Amino acid sequence: MCKTDLRYSDYPHVDLGSLSEMNTITEAVLIDNARNGAVEVVKIAPSPDDKGFFVYVVLSWKADELILVTNRKQPRLWVSLDRLYAHMSSKYGNIKAINVFFSKQEG
Repeated sequence: MCKTDLRYSDYPHVDLGSLSEMNTITEAVLIDNARNGAVEVVKIAPSPDDKGFFVYVVLSWKADELILVTNRKQPRLWVSLDRLYAHMSSKYGNIKAINVFFSKQEG
């Protein structure tokens, strides 16, 4: 069992109020890691305002979750899961697991 297996079902927990180089990932870096098989899991979860979905990533070589950001260092927001999946399929390729959350389970 790899170190992230137990976190596959955990709701993403990146603090959106304090984004930094330590908890973000750009598209180019994500594509490189996916092509090299280093992406353990991609998590898709609603934005706090429920206007779309954010993408969170767990890499095999890094213990913390990362949030996908734009070149302007803002979280990348997807309003359509169809478009998000099509984009992921065409750009990322080698993703071992994708978890989609529709709401945060309390308790």
